[in-house]
Amino acid sequence: MSEKATISAVCWIPRGAAKQMPQQYELTEEDKQELDEIAQQHGDRVVGGSDDDMDDGAGAASSSAAPKKKSSKKSKGGDDFESRFNMDAYDDESDFEGHQFFSALEADRPKGKDPNIVNDEDSEDGEAVEIRPDDLLLLAASAEQEWSVLEVYLYDEKGGSFYVHHDVPVGSYPLCLEWINQASTHPEGGNLVAVGSFEHHIDIWDLDVLDALEPVASLGGAPAGSSSGKKKVGKKKSKAAGSHNGPTLALSRNPHQRHVLASGSADETVKVWDLLQTTCLQTYTHHSNKVQCVRWHPIEPAIMLTASYDKTVALLVG
Repeated sequence: MSEKATISAVCWIPRGAAKQMPQQYELTEEDKQELDEIAQQHGDRVVGGSDDDMDDGAGAASSSAAPKKKSSKKSKGGDDFESRFNMDAYDDESDFEGHQFFSALEADRPKGKDPNIVNDEDSEDGEAVEIRPDDLLLLAASAEQEWSVLEVYLYDEKGGSFYVHHDVPVGSYPLCLEWINQASTHPEGGNLVAVGSFEHHIDIWDLDVLDALEPVASLGGAPAGSSSGKKKVGKKKSKAAGSHNGPTLALSRNPHQRHVLASGSADETVKVWDLLQTTCLQTYTHHSNKVQCVRWHPIEPAIMLTASYDKTVALLVG
């Protein structure tokens, strides 16, 4: 197991925003096809090594399983001990009494459901997955040596426990997080997060889904209708209109317009996105270096602050 390299970003999940019982991810036909292809590619590794290795293993197993010869040398007084307790016939003794004992236990076992058990399902597993309305949730981007995940931490104020409730594998190194509650797939609201990474697109993940394999939507990146994540050999991967041309370093959701998200990038631009349409509404190019911070005004919905490695801070009024 690889050690964690760093926690690259954190953000709070508003209290009461998460579902009480997160749902399990359901595989689509495309997911099943991709998993079948991976299984076929690595099938030889799953089955085992070569025939020689199997023979060697079988030989070792047979040699280890071979019975050892009893030593003919006996200690002083050994004959009297074996004859007194009949040790030579020890393995031949019947275990009828033992079987009779366990048969009695089986006969005494009550038939049907136990009336004292109210819920015969895996109640412990259900309690472990359940998120209460008063639980505090913190989302952390954990970048490991070969893989990156989003970890949903749960803090129980009453019990004083703090642990990872579930995680979401995101693959690409995450650089920034922003909790959102609207997307093209969730127009009525949801428990979502926008993730900026070294990729030239912003992924949106559903935090109420366990073991999710892919984001519910993306801003920029591959154009709509193309197969996501699959590169064709010899062809340059195309990008949707309005995509960033560098890593996304900062994200900010408009507190008054839930469907509006701002992003700052290493390509020196600031973009404003429509989460419901997954399109770029506006691109600002007033900075001359990487944009590492964007923030909407908490009261005025049309005012935004941006900061850059060019050592300037800009106030934008839409």
